[in-house]
Amino acid sequence: MDVRTIQFQEGTGEKFSYSDLSLALSYAKNLTNRLSIGVNAKYISQRIWHMSSTGYAFDIGTLFRTQFNGLTIGMSISNFGTAMRLEGKDTFVNYDEAPQFGGSNDRIPASKQTDEFPLPLLFRVGLSMDLLPSDANQLLLAIDAAHPNDNTEYINLGLEYVFNDILALRWGYKNAFTLDSEEGFTAGAGTKFKLVGGVVLSIDYSYQDFGLLNYVQRFSLGFDF
Repeated sequence: MDVRTIQFQEGTGEKFSYSDLSLALSYAKNLTNRLSIGVNAKYISQRIWHMSSTGYAFDIGTLFRTQFNGLTIGMSISNFGTAMRLEGKDTFVNYDEAPQFGGSNDRIPASKQTDEFPLPLLFRVGLSMDLLPSDANQLLLAIDAAHPNDNTEYINLGLEYVFNDILALRWGYKNAFTLDSEEGFTAGAGTKFKLVGGVVLSIDYSYQDFGLLNYVQRFSLGFDF
């Protein structure tokens, strides 16, 4: 991208780049036939022009499957780790320790100290249950509540009806109670076709209300071998 300043609003002729990188190592284990746990260990790096920042974090989650209509309860905490700080040569300054005295050294090399900023810590708890357990019909209800450290608490709600494992109808609401959220109502449908050789073709469509950005439609194709 072009480097722009107040004096050179059309660009200085320089270019800058930015990047975000996250590498994770995951481990999961079934502690019992109903209780499982998983952990992500993450390395995080951000870079913009001459400045960069690195951090480390963990995601920890657990899932418990009850014997009541397939009721499943889950909890997780994401981005539990170190704070990050942008550092680099753009913080370099020449400092004058005694500007009130003539002849003082006004070229003492120094660096400005940038503020630390926390990772977006998120605690989430949710549950799902099959409200209509049968061979031909399934009605799955899923709800989760989230508590982020950089916004208000919110709730996601979803409902999926599946007929004979062929046709699926979906409805949901995203980010309820979030301040200034543009996301909300969602809906969708999907179907499956059996092809030759045991291959299954999945076709899915979704619609999402995006407030001021109008709406978003998504189409997807999937193959199961």
